[in-house]
Amino acid sequence: AFFDMLAIVLSVVLLVTESVPSATKYFNDKQYNIYYVLYGLEILINGFFTIDFTLKLISWPKPWLFFKSFLNVLDLLAILPFYIEIIAMMTSSSATSDKFVVLRICRTSRVVRIFRFIRHSKELIVVMKVIAGATREFILLSLLIAIFVLLFGTLMYYAELGMDSGFESILLGC
Repeated sequence: AFFDMLAIVLSVVLLVTESVPSATKYFNDKQYNIYYVLYGLEILINGFFTIDFTLKLISWPKPWLFFKSFLNVLDLLAILPFYIEIIAMMTSSSATSDKFVVLRICRTSRVVRIFRFIRHSKELIVVMKVIAGATREFILLSLLIAIFVLLFGTLMYYAELGMDSGFESILLGC
């Protein structure tokens, strides 16, 4: 469990660091030596998750029921983008911006690895069960929050109307 959680934390740290504008070049430009270290870490982490996923699938008592578990589906969603990215890079003859958009979307889905923490904590499992049992109340709470955000966004829009504040619409006030 320790290595699993360490891999999750490292994966999320790499994902967040890659989004920092001053660090992006190190993740995308092969001219920097650190690019190979970062990509090597990415390969190791995804290899670890792939082996973990494959071993769970093989050892599952009834493999046809494996994907009925929500956490197993999340595990699959966490490793698929890496392989989609590799296939896209291997089949790409030129680097067009459309392909990069697809790869960026695939990269963002890696954040589901955070949910693997649930598997290692009985307390988080209890919290998830409580949340599932209070779905109607959370929907009502979300609706009330949305109403108040819209109300205060509208107030901000009209309070700043005519000033150079950046609130060009009610949605920007939200």
